[in-house]
Amino acid sequence: MTIKLRWPIVLLLCGTLVLATLAAGCDTATAEAREFMERGDAILTGLGPVIDTMYEALWALRGEIIEGRITSSSQYESASVFVRADNDEYKRQLDDAKGEFEKILELNGVDDYAEYAQLRLDAIENAYGFSNVVSTTLDGIGNVVSRIEAGELAGSEAIAAALEPLLLGLVEKDKEVSARATELREKAEALKKDKEL
Repeated sequence: MTIKLRWPIVLLLCGTLVLATLAAGCDTATAEAREFMERGDAILTGLGPVIDTMYEALWALRGEIIEGRITSSSQYESASVFVRADNDEYKRQLDDAKGEFEKILELNGVDDYAEYAQLRLDAIENAYGFSNVVSTTLDGIGNVVSRIEAGELAGSEAIAAALEPLLLGLVEKDKEVSARATELREKAEALKKDKEL
């Protein structure tokens, strides 16, 4: 009789240990997911100033070109290097945030965090679109400067007219990216609040 009772108790104890181990693993995964989420969110929060700096620099470049202070490709390359560096930094931060959220997708038992991470990853892919347009805009402005240097384009009005569609294209892309970013951020924030992540 005693032996018969021991087996169920042993099984119950083993079962409890297994459940405790699983729970501990679950808690560890949850803690890791939360840490990755917080790091990824912090990186994305810091992107605003980089975008603002790029915008200011692009409009300053526009002004210098129209005013005739940048008239050669070499001058333009020197003047635009900072915008390119800011754009590289923007992409680097997106890459870093992407890495944090991808770590969440590798964890088991954190479905709510994984759903949140996927929304943030979608937002990051969206944000790469803005970076690509900044690069295209810089190249386009460089072509305008090359035309000025070659004597094909002269006068502030003509130069402004050549630059305008490039910068308007950037503004339109920014609006598109921002609208999608807002939609994804609101979904992510709602999920975070609802699931208490």
